[in-house]
Amino acid sequence: MTEPTYIGPPNEPYAPQPRPANRRSRRWWITVVVVVVAVGTTVALTLTLTGGSSGNPGRYGRRAVDVIHELHLCDQPEVLSDSAASCQFQGAPGGVAVSTSGSETEQNFLVAMVKDTRSACTVVVTGYLVDAPTVDMLTRAIGIPSAFAAKHHGYLVGRCN
Repeated sequence: MTEPTYIGPPNEPYAPQPRPANRRSRRWWITVVVVVVAVGTTVALTLTLTGGSSGNPGRYGRRAVDVIHELHLCDQPEVLSDSAASCQFQGAPGGVAVSTSGSETEQNFLVAMVKDTRSACTVVVTGYLVDAPTVDMLTRAIGIPSAFAAKHHGYLVGRCN
């Protein structure tokens, strides 16, 4: 008996075998993704536990009406835009206005505008300003302005004393 001999495919030109995917490249991408996810999770957890960084970027960019609801200033605010809303109180002229900002630079611009208009009393907190034509009106809305500013890590601008 004779051993069978291998006969290749009939009349096919030589085709190189496809190379397996580069495992090193795949491992590198997996490592990068794992590191990015780990760093992102660590940063998010740290910001959550510490209440944000010193710049407190999570407080910028909110809608003014949301700030009014959060602070319980009034039930039916007048929405002027995403970044401005106001509350009117019965039996009192004027009202309280809330302005929000998208960044620290924008907030600094708003504060400069308030200083230029010589507003009666404004409380500046990271991400928003609460303004009223009189100290009494602001006190009616938020309580004692200096106590509100201290509680929310803000400061007063204008004639609040």
